Amino acid sequence: MPIPYTLKHLLQDFVVEELSLMPEQAEGPYTYGKLKKHNLTTLQAIQILSKGTRIRLKDFGYAGNKDKKAITTQLISVKIRYPDQLERLQKFQDPRIDLTFVGKGNEHIRLGRLEGNQFCIIVRNLDHQPCMFTKIPNLFGPQRFSQNNAQIGRFIVKKQFADAAKLMDDPAVQRFLAKHPDEPIAAIQCLPKRLMALYVHAYQSLLFNEMVHTYLKWHSFADVENVELPLIGFGMDELADASVKKMVDAVLQKEGISERDFIIRQIPELSAEGGSRSLFLEVKNLVVSELEDDECFPGKKKCVLSFTLSKGCYATVVIDFLFNTEPTVSEAEGCMCP
Repeated sequence: MPIPYTLKHLLQDFVVEELSLMPEQAEGPYTYGKLKKHNLTTLQAIQILSKGTRIRLKDFGYAGNKDKKAITTQLISVKIRYPDQLERLQKFQDPRIDLTFVGKGNEHIRLGRLEGNQFCIIVRNLDHQPCMFTKIPNLFGPQRFSQNNAQIGRFIVKKQFADAAKLMDDPAVQRFLAKHPDEPIAAIQCLPKRLMALYVHAYQSLLFNEMVHTYLKWHSFADVENVELPLIGFGMDELADASVKKMVDAVLQKEGISERDFIIRQIPELSAEGGSRSLFLEVKNLVVSELEDDECFPGKKKCVLSFTLSKGCYATVVIDFLFNTEPTVSEAEGCMCP
């Protein structure tokens, strides 16, 4: 029986601490800081920092994109080109952002350079404890897709740039399109590179999730072992498993694409290589509290879960699988308790 629940009712219900791979510290052009933010995506926080300090957006580096409706902490790097930039960074203030300096070095922090993330999550509006599973599919979470991210990525891969640009809910893109309706590629390039790449990655993620569901339909869940499934992109390794190859071929045929379509010659920085991702994720150090009275939902219970996931794995997927139903994410910004 599915267990209804509410996730992220309050910002403090979802706390994420990045397990960073701290670069070797030395004197160098990069300043490292712990970025603590709330109610912002990582990119939004970096954009605010960039604008507030007049430091170029591309001079900021971070290892992972963190949830918006949450309190998250992660390591960032900032390339300091002039002494006054560091002074502006030290004086920067925003109520949604706290930046603590931890050192200097010669290395730019890039996407993927982290061990994983530690989560502490309060799940509300409960009647029962969660079910416990030893196997949890390593799906990409819904925050990967937003409303149209995967569809925009599909249009980009299929070189339907006008359709992609029209779907982008970004003022800069739409202003450019209004003035230059016949230049959708230039309109898309109004976006930061990291944001442009998210769309193609979202499409890759959608295809991966489809393959996970298909693979688990073709095999007994109880008996299936953890295997590597492909992230579809150009330059994929030869697939030795016949059933996996059949599944990939079926996905490509359904989408009307080939692996080489992920080479985007018109916008080369959006080209996406193939890769692999495990079928199941590993939940480490899982601790589940006893049920307590929920002060935000009278008559209901709440439960606190803490656990660690490797990079690229989604806590919302873990919660959804443990509670075996779709969450109702509250729109409340604060607790409406009496």
